[in-house]
Amino acid sequence: MIAISYRLPVGIGSPDALWPLLWQRVVAPQTCLASIEACEIVDTRPGACRRRVVVAGLTVEEDVRYEPGQWVQFRSRTADGQSGLLTISLEENEVGKTALRFDYRLARRDERMPDGSRLSQWLEAAYRAQDEAFVGWVRERVAPAARS
Repeated sequence: MIAISYRLPVGIGSPDALWPLLWQRVVAPQTCLASIEACEIVDTRPGACRRRVVVAGLTVEEDVRYEPGQWVQFRSRTADGQSGLLTISLEENEVGKTALRFDYRLARRDERMPDGSRLSQWLEAAYRAQDEAFVGWVRERVAPAARS
């Protein structure tokens, strides 16, 4: 099992202002994540949905659970049996500054890469880069509303 967790500050906006942007990552992730080519919602129910996303030509099935205004969780599986869990939580500290917490749980061994580094290190760097870009996308959309 590989576990990766980090907090990225958004710094502006309230959890209520951030939720629609986090929801965008559920229903139309190709608009806010460069790695997603397509997304289809195939089933919805209260507090959950099922979707198919295409990443680099690979179709990934995901069960998504959520608590509006608080968190969203993606349980992924690929045709070759790879699986993982990502939970993104909205956080606000005592001075009104917001952040997103990213918690990844991957059902795979932490192997050594050819360069001697750990797979977990490579994955954390890749996930963090994608999530930092997402937080930048969120900031761009919250900043105009925060100034109004």
